[in-house]
Amino acid sequence: MIALLMKNKTRLFFIFLFIVLAGCGRTIPETYNYRYDQDSYDHQVKAGEVLGSLSLDRETEDRILALDPENITEKDVRDILSHAPAPRIINIHGGMSSVYIVMVSLSKFLMSMGYPENSLRNPADGTYSYSCLKNVKEFTGIIGWYYEREGMMPIIIGHSQGGMMVIRILHYLAGSEDSDLMVWNPVTETQEDRHTIIDPLEHKERPVAGLKLGYASSIAAGGTARLLLNQWDVVFRLRKIPDTVEEFSGFYLSWDSAGTDYLGLIDAPNRYRPVGSAGVRTIKLSGGSHFSLPDVQHL
Repeated sequence: MIALLMKNKTRLFFIFLFIVLAGCGRTIPETYNYRYDQDSYDHQVKAGEVLGSLSLDRETEDRILALDPENITEKDVRDILSHAPAPRIINIHGGMSSVYIVMVSLSKFLMSMGYPENSLRNPADGTYSYSCLKNVKEFTGIIGWYYEREGMMPIIIGHSQGGMMVIRILHYLAGSEDSDLMVWNPVTETQEDRHTIIDPLEHKERPVAGLKLGYASSIAAGGTARLLLNQWDVVFRLRKIPDTVEEFSGFYLSWDSAGTDYLGLIDAPNRYRPVGSAGVRTIKLSGGSHFSLPDVQHL
């Protein structure tokens, strides 16, 4: 057996290389005793139904409206904002199993600041992040499903290849035909036979294609990951942010070959730019490592 392996070591090497370049590393399954459900999950919602369920008591509403958006403190988050509904955050990790753990860390940091646990975890199995290897059209369908059922547009945050997936999602929402993007149920993990949702704010039917997110963020996306086969459709538009998001933040790190172009030593290739009216910020980080950037639970 050993002799056979040695004889074919070149072939084995290229098979291994192909697997790596294809980004085929699957996440080690995490098992949680967790499941979340709400009334709007198990039936087709009607116009106005979901928005009515998001009403606040007068005192909480007044306290939120009295906040200064430019000066939100930790106390404001814990004592006031934590009592209000919050947009679902869809985390997307890279292709290696180890990077899932740092997205758990990011989620638990947000939870410690008062962000609702139910808005961070997958309602089907309790996981804190999706793999970047999921089909981009599943993500667009999940976004539409959550928006329709929870009444708030989801936030998407991606790290490494997950950060590249965030950009792909935005471009697919911007450039797809209405019938191309179907609704995807994240609870049953099945595609629904429709490409439209009931807009909870407009109270009318609309396609998933063209949905506009409130916020999205990409962390350490680029570098050698551009060579991976599953990223080729976004290589030449990775730094271009379409109008399918209102605010976008992109983070990169110097000397990060895995997630930064030209090792981050040249700013221009790493700077995100709006295609149209999106508010876009690029933040250069001064320290850390590629695989641990979202590991902030200890802060």
